[in-house]
Amino acid sequence: MGSLFLLLFIGFILAILIWIVIKVPWWAKPLVVIGAFLAVTADGYLGRRKLEKMCQEQGGVHIYKTVNSVEGFDLGLWRPTPYWIKDKGYIFIEGHHFSETVERLSISDNGEIKKENDVKPKSKYTIRAYTNNDTPQRYYTTWRTVILNQHNDILAETVIIGYEGGWVSRFIAGLYASKSKDGFCPTTEYNNLSFWKENIIPKVLKPKKKEK
Repeated sequence: MGSLFLLLFIGFILAILIWIVIKVPWWAKPLVVIGAFLAVTADGYLGRRKLEKMCQEQGGVHIYKTVNSVEGFDLGLWRPTPYWIKDKGYIFIEGHHFSETVERLSISDNGEIKKENDVKPKSKYTIRAYTNNDTPQRYYTTWRTVILNQHNDILAETVIIGYEGGWVSRFIAGLYASKSKDGFCPTTEYNNLSFWKENIIPKVLKPKKKEK
């Protein structure tokens, strides 16, 4: 049904454009074509330029503070794995993984990895993700992944901004009951755990050194 409406809409616009071109004097025909082109593309073009500016001012990786001697932290919706203990040297790691309860991995007395479910969190530092659709800039969405301390101060964050596109893109997406996505910046990879493993967490939450 969405494809049919789209074809009808395109046909309707072309019919109006052809009718106008036929009716106007010859010297005005180029102006009509240019005006029609700008009506379809101008707001999308200006919106993408605005997206670039917003990304330069707000987007990307922001590290505000480094913390030493961290025993462990809460991964938030990412599942805790032994990697953080065995490879990175943390004493414990917590996470929710789309659950209401907290899961914790830690080192037991015999040196093995111990798993505990539905525990009371003890992390001083936690990773959280937010989506903000209610921005002053209409048709823009901001995704933020942050590291918070126990006082809710932001230690680091990645900011991704998405743009829904011009009125044509939004109209077409509306036919399919979805949101258009006309661009992201800097890159959606900034929200991936693999990126945070290598580029954010090691620089912000430095594990406590093991006593010799």
